[in-house]
Amino acid sequence: MANTRASDCGTGAHVARGDSFNLYMGHGGSNFGFWAGANGGGSSFQPDITSYDYDSPVSENGDHGFGPGGDKFLAMLEAMRPFAPKGGFPPEPAPLPRHAYGEIKLNKHATVLDNL
Repeated sequence: MANTRASDCGTGAHVARGDSFNLYMGHGGSNFGFWAGANGGGSSFQPDITSYDYDSPVSENGDHGFGPGGDKFLAMLEAMRPFAPKGGFPPEPAPLPRHAYGEIKLNKHATVLDNL
């Protein structure tokens, strides 16, 4: 289930108890080409889109993920801060530079099934 709120969803409590748990997805990502896969099967084939950050604390481009309650990355960071190594966590990297690439015109198209 996606964490759509700015909540650690109990992560700090799990770490404090020494529980084993999986933080999926901590960071969004991309699948390129035909590596994206699909959901479903039989007659309900649903190809995955390229981006899959699943409402994660860190988005695909490295920005903080936000939910109705605020910044999900900061919520997770604060939940983990009591368990940080001596000296604390390393500083967060600077945001990646952004560029405007202008309009891109696509002149040709092809259907996937006709090209398999």
